[in-house]
Amino acid sequence: MAAALCAVLLLTPGVQAAEQAEQMETLGTIAAREEVIYSILDGEGAVQSVYAVNILDVTEPGAISDSGDYTEVTNLTNLRDLTYHDGRMTTVADAGKFYYQGTMENRGLPWNFAIAYYLDGVKTPPSELPGVDGHLELRIETTRNDAADATFFAHYMLQITVTLDTE
Repeated sequence: MAAALCAVLLLTPGVQAAEQAEQMETLGTIAAREEVIYSILDGEGAVQSVYAVNILDVTEPGAISDSGDYTEVTNLTNLRDLTYHDGRMTTVADAGKFYYQGTMENRGLPWNFAIAYYLDGVKTPPSELPGVDGHLELRIETTRNDAADATFFAHYMLQITVTLDTE
């Protein structure tokens, strides 16, 4: 019994590799695509990084590809490898939602951000805030970035999330 179990465990990776190779030969079908752009800002509102999370609705399993201008791509759905070459991501996907992240060059956003902190009514640099007590007021001003495509500023939603240490 133990020998049979060992044999099954040893053959499983080979079976999985064969299944993946077979799926790579079969073209998958993407019915819909969504993209959400995320950005990380520093304490004063300057853009630190920009990345896209792409959501592909795969209706037929198999080899899929998607285009985007990224410096690197990361599979967010499973542990399968992604290939990225000449602006195209390629992988094998099962039917259902497939998520991957593409890190973008820092080209700016359609918005400019200015973040100001007031501790007990006094404007305070963010570097001086950790570990202090008092009433904190956070002001975030957004304006249109004239260097970016105006269509995004006029027609897309902006959501701002702030993570604070509650202690």
